[in-house]
Amino acid sequence: MQDKLIGIVGCGFVGSAVAGAFKKTIISDPKVNAFTVEDILAEKPDAIFICVPTPSAEDGSVNGKLVRSIIDKIPEGQLTVVKSTITPDWLPIGKKGLVYNPEFLTQANAQQEFLNPAMNVIGGSKDDVKALLEVYSFSNVAECPNYLTDIKTACFVKYTINSFLATKVTFMNELHSLFTDYTDGDWNAFMQIVSSDPRIGKSHLNVPNNGEYGFGGACFPKDTDALLKFAGKNGHDLNVLNAAVLSNKAIRTKGE
Repeated sequence: MQDKLIGIVGCGFVGSAVAGAFKKTIISDPKVNAFTVEDILAEKPDAIFICVPTPSAEDGSVNGKLVRSIIDKIPEGQLTVVKSTITPDWLPIGKKGLVYNPEFLTQANAQQEFLNPAMNVIGGSKDDVKALLEVYSFSNVAECPNYLTDIKTACFVKYTINSFLATKVTFMNELHSLFTDYTDGDWNAFMQIVSSDPRIGKSHLNVPNNGEYGFGGACFPKDTDALLKFAGKNGHDLNVLNAAVLSNKAIRTKGE
């Protein structure tokens, strides 16, 4: 059985994780080589994974210009897998071959997490989703639950998970302040009890986390702002998330 040839545009921690899962890859990234999207297309890859940055615009919304410019260079029908975190308004919904397959990786453990995912979310047409599942069957990615849906829903999954976890961090930081001021109890022991409830779980409860309060890093601030801007643009106010973001800014400022 011949291995699939995988094109990868963008070789940061996401693109590198994708490359580590397949035997035959061709990469385009100015930090790595001079290959272009056209060079990848010339090799007739079985799939092209787009793993480029989606930074915040000045108003906090996601800037998907780079992702879209790459998609627009790829002909209709070529299996194109967007891994970059992006709101659906940037994607040409209905373009044949396009799927959205969000990643759920941390930068520190990206390769291990990509190879051993908790789930795989794929948004696109039935034929395109089927094609991507076949591509993954040639990878070293472990079997996991596959959730097959449309592109817009897949985008919402990514932003919902990150925004919910960010809100969870903010709530726990506020509670930590109350708990430590009002009790003489051990916060970690208290959290051990709370986290034993399976509805809450054990993740994103540490206060402080690696010496820091609130949520920071490359993903949560950017993604929460992007979801708020996207919701507002479409006439919806996410009041709980907005309050969490404002509270987090105060928490982070206080901790400086």
